[in-house]
Amino acid sequence: MYNLCIIPARANSKRLKNKNIIPLGSKFLIEWTIDFAKKISNKNFILLSTDSKRMLAIAKKNNILCPFLRPKYLSADHAKSADVCIHAIKWYEKKFKKKIKTIILLQPTSPFRLLSIYKKALKLYHQNFLPTFTVTQKKTKFLDKFSKDKVRFLYRTTLEANGNLYMISAKDLKKNKSFFSSVNNIVEIKENKKECLDIDTIYDYLKAKKILKKNL
Repeated sequence: MYNLCIIPARANSKRLKNKNIIPLGSKFLIEWTIDFAKKISNKNFILLSTDSKRMLAIAKKNNILCPFLRPKYLSADHAKSADVCIHAIKWYEKKFKKKIKTIILLQPTSPFRLLSIYKKALKLYHQNFLPTFTVTQKKTKFLDKFSKDKVRFLYRTTLEANGNLYMISAKDLKKNKSFFSSVNNIVEIKENKKECLDIDTIYDYLKAKKILKKNL
């Protein structure tokens, strides 16, 4: 039984074009995640799933698995990460005749990760093998009308998955086709806000560049 790190990275991104291969510091955005994956896994258990020939070339340069271009039905806007990962699991198990026990999903839009958070999540996951993922607090401002002619602003605080890290058993993922279940383990990232950054817009990207410059 083995653990498999999967990095899902499709070519067409809507709000920030080709975001997975934009430069961040001395490397492409996706290479930040590849480098982290190498810290927690053997290169033979890191698989990049993409529909981009350019990202396939980056994977080959970094000596990780990227054995196919993802089918079109798994590259459309409505394609789910769960389906992408199930496709990758089936390929891997058929190719190498090895049974995958756990999936570790690393999204390339979250470049800043700490080993301490990964170790904390892994320890929690091994306690009960429930789906485990990182979250952060999100404050939502909303208008509350509390009298006929008076209004006030209130804030609602919720915990939201931030895309930094997901763990799930391959069996549960295949069965439920989701990284979430009715009962989950969550690892809240509180102190290090840069770890919560998920690059989806130009503003997120500029924030990442600012964080990187500050930490140099």
